[in-house]
Amino acid sequence: FTAHEKGQLVLYPHIDLKNRNMTITDYLDFFLGSIQNSIQKVWGLELIRIPSEPGLFLKEQNQKKLVSVGVNFKSFFTSLGAAINVNNDLKVFSYINPCGKKSEDIVSIKSLGFETQKESSFIEDFKNEFGKNFRLIIC
Repeated sequence: FTAHEKGQLVLYPHIDLKNRNMTITDYLDFFLGSIQNSIQKVWGLELIRIPSEPGLFLKEQNQKKLVSVGVNFKSFFTSLGAAINVNNDLKVFSYINPCGKKSEDIVSIKSLGFETQKESSFIEDFKNEFGKNFRLIIC
């Protein structure tokens, strides 16, 4: 399970991969890489992927998860996406088993001591990074 709540930045791109001749693996690499690059640029946080775990984790404390990911593909059309914990109350995670992790392993930009007001900078950078290959309509 995961939770979506106020203070999270939720990214749900809807992309037709078949029309772009893109594999699911290539899409996930590009999507998560765009998030990683934008978070590093805006907040200076290095995130890593762990092959056996969905999401993005802190490089220095790789059990600590900042970004949850759950992408659905139907006939190579994407739905769902990623949730970045920016300024949300992490208490909600104590009521569930978030993505198979312990609730204390879920972190946010705020809980790490970073400025959450930079969210708009992240959005702009992500739009540029992800938009290199995709035309975006931001809702």
